[in-house]
Amino acid sequence: MGFPAVGNFLSVATHPDMRGSTNVMIDFIGSGTSDYQPDFPATIDAHAECIEADLDHIGCGPCPVVGYSFGGSVAAALADMRPDLVSRMIIAEGNLTSGGGMASRHFASFTPEAFAATELDRILTKLREGAAQGNDFEAFIVAAYAHVDPIALHAMARALVNIPDGFMERFLELKIPRTYIYGANNHPDKTNIVSPDMPDPDRLAASGVHVATVPDVGHEMMLGNLDGFVEVLLAALIAP
Repeated sequence: MGFPAVGNFLSVATHPDMRGSTNVMIDFIGSGTSDYQPDFPATIDAHAECIEADLDHIGCGPCPVVGYSFGGSVAAALADMRPDLVSRMIIAEGNLTSGGGMASRHFASFTPEAFAATELDRILTKLREGAAQGNDFEAFIVAAYAHVDPIALHAMARALVNIPDGFMERFLELKIPRTYIYGANNHPDKTNIVSPDMPDPDRLAASGVHVATVPDVGHEMMLGNLDGFVEVLLAALIAP
């Protein structure tokens, strides 16, 4: 949520096992190199419409679409909105129901003004302390949020918390090949917790969604186990 695309996916796109692939990495409005627009609605569907416009402009559809975290929710909306653009859908721990994850719920609990004025700085200060003690993922978040617009980040969190009713059902009804990827440390079989950002894998599988797991890692799957993520991704790209 709010990370620049290259932070998560450059190492994936340049992995030796990904030779021969062509990749388009897109920053959401207000993150990475995409400027924040104050009049942008910032809903999941609005972000999906931006991706729709990008793919139409490039002329590369139908193509596999890979979405991670917030991007997974946007990818699901895009496939529902424009199935002609999406040949297969690969979601890595994206939210499919309302309520948000721990971070998005916390961000959205503040007003946009309070989050931008003080709370994001407080969060980043705490993350810097963790980074100084050797926590690579917290260091990654600090770097990833260097250029995020606080109001845009808050809006993304609010969008996840307020995913509309029926969103998951529409994803489950899609007729394209779909894969949902968990980090093994977050898999409901291990945690015994089903949540908006960790859906029931049995429900997914019952609707024809291929369920895959990246070993030895949690949400930070590209950073924590790049080779494992690429292996799972390559399998998802050819899954029936």
